Order: sequence, then C-alpha cells, then structure tokens
Amino acid sequence: MCKSKNEEKIARIIGNNVLKARKTGHLIPITQVKAAKEIGISRTAYLNIEKGLVVPKVTVLLDIAKYFNSTINDLLKGVEEI
Repeated sequence: MCKSKNEEKIARIIGNNVLKARKTGHLIPITQVKAAKEIGISRTAYLNIEKGLVVPKVTVLLDIAKYFNSTINDLLKGVEEI
C-alpha cells in the first residue's frame, strides 16, 4: 500500500478520478469486475486503485485511460496540487 502521506493523497485523487471515469466513461454502467477484466488486471487490483489504496503503474493508468476513452491527464487531475 502507500508509503507516504503524499503517496496516499495521490492514490486517493487517482482513485476518485478512475471512479468518475468508470461512472461516466461509457453509455451503459460498467462494473468494477468488467472494467478490471477489460483493462487486464485483477478485480482486487482495480478495486484498490479505485478506493485510493495504491498508486497504479503508469502502464496501468494508460490502459485505464484508454478503456474509459479518457487521458492520463484526466486521471491525474488534481495531483499537481500536491
């Protein structure tokens, strides 16, 4: 899990942005299970990202952004303020 206070803040921001992307990124609702499967990570890994418990690797962030028709900048929005 997160090692520092800043890393915890970054993980929470990314998690919130991923949750928003999942809720708004498709015309029909997407479950966490479906998103994880389509992105190519485990449900637990996806859940930990969305809950803000971990900072995902850049490659995973890119995969998430692509899946939700978003950008990595959208997923990192707010991190620059830390």
